[in-house]
Amino acid sequence: MELPEYTKLLAKLVSYPQETEWIEFKHNFHSEEEIGQRLSALSNSAALLNEPFGYLVFGIEDGTHAIVGTSFKAKRHKKGNEELEMWLLNRLNPRIDIECIEFDADSKHISMYRIPAAIDRPVTFLNTAYIRVGSIMRRMGFCEEKGSGMDKALSAIERYQLPPIKYRVSGIRTTIILSASKKWADITKEERVQACYQHACLKYLANEMLTNKSLRERLGVDEKNYPLVSVVIKEALAQGLIKIGTPEGTNRRDIAYIPHWG
Repeated sequence: MELPEYTKLLAKLVSYPQETEWIEFKHNFHSEEEIGQRLSALSNSAALLNEPFGYLVFGIEDGTHAIVGTSFKAKRHKKGNEELEMWLLNRLNPRIDIECIEFDADSKHISMYRIPAAIDRPVTFLNTAYIRVGSIMRRMGFCEEKGSGMDKALSAIERYQLPPIKYRVSGIRTTIILSASKKWADITKEERVQACYQHACLKYLANEMLTNKSLRERLGVDEKNYPLVSVVIKEALAQGLIKIGTPEGTNRRDIAYIPHWG
């Protein structure tokens, strides 16, 4: 890339209304370890969103996306006696072809990392994989801890009250898509029903059953708004995703549910 192409790329990145899972802005440098973690997260998130690259850009004010410049010189910075770029490459696995770019925009210095999307497995930094959910970076370790990776993923989703996991299958590859937190009004009907089904599955695996109360807590709905959750449960029943798990004749308020395959 020539300088005019870099400035065009920067203009495109700052034109987004907010940071994305594959774009992150920083004013100045904080630590080498932080950069490594973010390179891992941006590479993995770009792969999930079918973006060819992720971008970590220094010299941009996060909130306004104003070009403010940075004192961080990515190509000249060292970690001990080792150039930072090589130090990072030696701690990322698999090694990826990171492009370290420095240029001036509006007479202000910019340091940018262009990170290729992960290909066949998550990119780790110091043996830990990271990912961005919205503009928040999280550790992907729940898939490496004891127990089923999917169980851990669903538990993490519920703990942070995030929208349900989405799946995309292409050939032999299955992609799991995570979404940032949403208010109740912004969650689609389909997402509410899928959250209900996934919650029922998680409860069943823990030898428990889904109830109106447990689903309210999962979705962050106040007790006074229990009819909203009743509608979701009714729709999940109608779609055949869940079924009643309590004996026939159980008091209506005490009815609980299990996944259709339970």
